[in-house]
Amino acid sequence: MNYIQRTENRVIEDAGSSHPANKRLTGVLGRSIRMIAAALTNCSLHTIPSHLLQTIAHKLSAQDSANLKASHRELARNISKKDMVLGEANTHGTIHRDFATVREIVVAAVKNPFGPTLNIDASFRDDREVVLNAITNRKVDLDFAGDSLKDDKEVVMAAVRNNGFAVGLASERLKNDEEIAMVAVGKNPMSIVSLGHVLRDNRAVVMEAVKGDGMALTAASERLRDDETVVIAAVKTRGCVLSDASERLRDSEAVVSAAIANDYRAWVNASDRLQSSLNMQILVMHEMNRQVED
Repeated sequence: MNYIQRTENRVIEDAGSSHPANKRLTGVLGRSIRMIAAALTNCSLHTIPSHLLQTIAHKLSAQDSANLKASHRELARNISKKDMVLGEANTHGTIHRDFATVREIVVAAVKNPFGPTLNIDASFRDDREVVLNAITNRKVDLDFAGDSLKDDKEVVMAAVRNNGFAVGLASERLKNDEEIAMVAVGKNPMSIVSLGHVLRDNRAVVMEAVKGDGMALTAASERLRDDETVVIAAVKTRGCVLSDASERLRDSEAVVSAAIANDYRAWVNASDRLQSSLNMQILVMHEMNRQVED
């Protein structure tokens, strides 16, 4: 590229005469050289008109002319390589390291749902099209996205569909979005720990979480740990979370029975009254025998 710049300067300096023909030639050569320079920099032109090369070659020294033609051949090779790399991105979802910052190739690669793990250049962290396609098609983690896109509902929703725990990387606003929360806990129930406090007190969200994994009750609000329907749903999948239920519900025969049916050892978390109950002791013995045999 330094060679191109030097050539352009030399052409302009050599046109010292004020004759109109010289000025016109200077303009033609200057524009032609800049055109080639842009092509070499961006690899964005498919060809350089041959008549421009011929015009320049006639006015330059033999060495300069040879150098310019060599640059044109290099450009042709670069363009051919770019086309090949673009084809690989479209077909195999790969990004060649020499073209890691060429957006056209990166976009093509992330739109392909198949291929190896992608290492996307950090310069694309705030490029919505690249990030959204990378998350949707290639399961790239939300932590790749820039802060502005972590506050983009469509981008975050795509991420939590892959991994509910991605909600923990979302903006504070979207950590309190009920629609995103429902998808997150549906995918990974324990992602409830990453939700905002408002949603941990949301009955629909907590119920969805504890149905998937009763351990989610540990992150629920105090109010919902005293909700009999929510707690029963939780202990049916994890009897041990009876310990996280309210004191009132640990004295509920219905709740404690549901917990023991899942794990007889939950009995130790029942109220003193129920631990002393003969009926409850019989139930514990029955469940212990059944669960051990299973």
